Amino acid sequence: INRYIVEAILDPLKLPFEFHALSFFPQPWTRRDSAAFGAFMVRRFGEIGGRELTNLSLLDSLIAAHGPTNGFAIFNDVRWINDPDSPVTVPTSGAFGKRQKPQSLNNAQLQIVSTHSLEVSEDEARATWQSLGVPTKLGSYAWAVSAARSANGFAMLYGGPQMGFSVPEVLHEVQLNGGNGFNVAGMAFAGVPPVLIGRNEHIAWTSTTATGDNLDHYIETTCNAGGGPGSGYLFNGVCTPFDVRVETINVRGASPVLLTVLRSVHGPVVGSSGTNLITQKRAHWQRELDSVHAFFGFNRARNIQQFEAAVKLIPTSHNFIYADKTGNIAYWQAGQVPVRPAGFDARLPFPGNGSAEWPGGTLPIPTSINPAQGYLANWNNKPSVDYDNADNQVFGKQFRLWDIIDRLRCVADQPLGPDRHLALGRGADRARQAVAAKEPGADDALVFAPDAETSRFSAS
Repeated sequence: INRYIVEAILDPLKLPFEFHALSFFPQPWTRRDSAAFGAFMVRRFGEIGGRELTNLSLLDSLIAAHGPTNGFAIFNDVRWINDPDSPVTVPTSGAFGKRQKPQSLNNAQLQIVSTHSLEVSEDEARATWQSLGVPTKLGSYAWAVSAARSANGFAMLYGGPQMGFSVPEVLHEVQLNGGNGFNVAGMAFAGVPPVLIGRNEHIAWTSTTATGDNLDHYIETTCNAGGGPGSGYLFNGVCTPFDVRVETINVRGASPVLLTVLRSVHGPVVGSSGTNLITQKRAHWQRELDSVHAFFGFNRARNIQQFEAAVKLIPTSHNFIYADKTGNIAYWQAGQVPVRPAGFDARLPFPGNGSAEWPGGTLPIPTSINPAQGYLANWNNKPSVDYDNADNQVFGKQFRLWDIIDRLRCVADQPLGPDRHLALGRGADRARQAVAAKEPGADDALVFAPDAETSRFSAS
């Protein structure tokens, strides 16, 4: 990166005109830049949940209009926990009809003041990210077809990472070569070392954003009214001081802005609820860069066992679809989703007084390797029939994954060749545009079809 920055500054034709017009020139890239951007993007695509405050407002309004019993029943109908009829990636022998896990009103959660406000809303954050070229639209799809279902006798993988369109683009296509047979090509974030989606000489893989809820809101009861830096919060019956730091934000043409950041044992303060404060707790806090080790593991993997070992290092929520030149296909919903405290509704914010702490442990990773049906498909859907919705998602029996599954079922008796494989992708892309109303041509769909001697890569 730094070598090219030097070349671009010295060659007026390489550096875009806007840099010269503004007398602004790139500074040397640092390892800290790679770490910061990598950690942000891992969270951007793998941080799931965080709708608890909106759910609480909805429940409060329903209870006010219909009473506690009927209001909660309507809430369960609107923000249901699990519909086993929803299409999934891990094959199942059949669904069992609509099911709602038993839930009861939790007074501790309902007593939380609902007149809350966030310092920055999700909509405001997305608008800011979009202005900076950060992807804000997600909807990736992918599938793998087994060697038995392939016309050429090799497993095939199709990846359609959908991330919206931005200028400048945060992605680039790259091939990396090194010692000991290291040779990987595919899609990477600019400035972050590993290939995120791609293939090497042995395997191919792609990814979509998954459904594992790894973010919760807590309501901290402040010891002193106002909740300023000098205030503490009640935790396990003790007035505990907030961790306080001051961030300096440099502003061109103006004085620096000083931002005071408070943290509780749960996470950073992001808003207020009456005189109390709202914090966010993340399962992957300070572990985001574990994903770097995992992606380098993907880049170097020579077989399914090495790839699966790397999957288990991923802390955030991502789906991975895999194929290799020996004929294996596989799926994992990676990420460490915490077990929630018993007796509390995970769709609502938790009280921060110590009564609703995560007890420890994580949910199993949904997995399917070489299923008998001969294919695996994902379009940001729930992974398995028993997997509950995150607090910001509702998966029902009508979902876009059916479009891919129906197409794959239609070729059950006819082996799928590369041309028909790509045709399925174009069909799914047209369906994506119809369902999501996204601009055509904004995203690239990649197909990986490893053969016996080498891995071939083509793009539609």
